[in-house]
Amino acid sequence: MELTEIKKPGKPAGGNIEVGMLVPPIKRLKLISNSDFEEMVLEWAYDYLKLKYASVYRIGGAGDKGRDVVAILADEDGSKIDIFQCKHYNGPLAPSSFWVEFGKLCYYIFNKHYEIPNNYYIVTADGLGPTMKDYLVNPSTINDDLIKNWDKHCKKGITATEDITLDKDLKSYIKSFDFEIVKQIEPIRLIDEYSQTKWYKYRFGGGLKKRPKANLPLENVDETEAKLPYVTQLLEVYSQYKDREFKNVVELKEDEYIEGHFKRQRFDFHTAQTLKRFSRDEFIDEDPYAEAKSEIYAGVIDTNVKKFEENMEKVNSTLDVARRLSLDGNDLGKINPSDKVGMCHELVNDNKLKWVN
Repeated sequence: MELTEIKKPGKPAGGNIEVGMLVPPIKRLKLISNSDFEEMVLEWAYDYLKLKYASVYRIGGAGDKGRDVVAILADEDGSKIDIFQCKHYNGPLAPSSFWVEFGKLCYYIFNKHYEIPNNYYIVTADGLGPTMKDYLVNPSTINDDLIKNWDKHCKKGITATEDITLDKDLKSYIKSFDFEIVKQIEPIRLIDEYSQTKWYKYRFGGGLKKRPKANLPLENVDETEAKLPYVTQLLEVYSQYKDREFKNVVELKEDEYIEGHFKRQRFDFHTAQTLKRFSRDEFIDEDPYAEAKSEIYAGVIDTNVKKFEENMEKVNSTLDVARRLSLDGNDLGKINPSDKVGMCHELVNDNKLKWVN
């Protein structure tokens, strides 16, 4: 017997000291359960398809009539639809698992339960098997083969309440049905589209998207923003500080220091609003922005309620405290001083802080 000494193994390829071996999303998709796949499809429909269609509905379950998700296209009468039929099996989809769905599609359209869809998409976790792919490449071959497989797969499978016999009229309809509408959403496409939803990171990891940079606010303050409490109160602060009345934000341009101060406050407010939208778009149940704003309030309120000789001192002192507060434990990651100042102005809008006594 020949013995070989064991040498020190290297680091596993793809190994991660924090989370172990990373499984690519396309492989992980094959491993998820039926219920998880169903939930994932609904998340995809809710957060991706809804942006592409006028409206999206879930039909799946008993009485779905061969439709898991129905998406209505933006046309005049709302009659044009796409249907998404979702299947999760241990392996690529074979015709034997789908004849009944083809049968439902033809039967319910034949009986005028719904119109012929623009597209009928098959959505799977593991793709289509070779025979199913052949059918989609040559959809005219589906007609005769569906008729051949009707009694075995469709007669008792269309509905639980009765057998659906393939009579002369239904057979003739299937014979002429245009299966060109049948297409597939390949797993890689499903992953790509699903990755654009806020749910993706919860199932496949990857962390938060990169936070977008805040755009500079428009030079002119629109009517809506001009009425916000943080703006109207700052006008009072500036009026007291300069011992003259600033009736609107346009008049602030008459004083270089005041104009610069106001521009900085507006920039910080809009920066915080960008972070607020980012938090809303990236998180599902929790709201780390609201948590951060609550921490800001707790950190600055004692300063804000102090009596100051000048309200300008109240504003600057409160904001100085806010900038120095640590929010390191927040799920949003790094929260910049501008974000913290902007949250203070939002708290003024919420009537929790005041810039004027």
